[in-house]
Amino acid sequence: MEKLKVFLDSNVVFSAAYSEKGKSRSYLFFELQNLNIIKIYISNLVKFESIHNIKIKKPEKLDFFITGNTKDFLTFYNKKLKNTLILTPKDFLELTFEK
Repeated sequence: MEKLKVFLDSNVVFSAAYSEKGKSRSYLFFELQNLNIIKIYISNLVKFESIHNIKIKKPEKLDFFITGNTKDFLTFYNKKLKNTLILTPKDFLELTFEK
């Protein structure tokens, strides 16, 4: 079966970053992508809006922003935006659990 192609707006990305699993369905899109059911797409505008929202609106709540989206976030990997370090899932797991 071919993956469904899904475009996400910045409010969905922001909600996924800040909502607990039971409080918002936004995180489900990323779980569906991890299960190879959908392919998520975002525009450069969504990328910058998401970073802005994370940086400005709730910087105190996130220690890490984990993304496997190497196309859009590659230049931000291993860098901090305010208090939030942006990492790949692999880098986060290595940093956190392989000490």
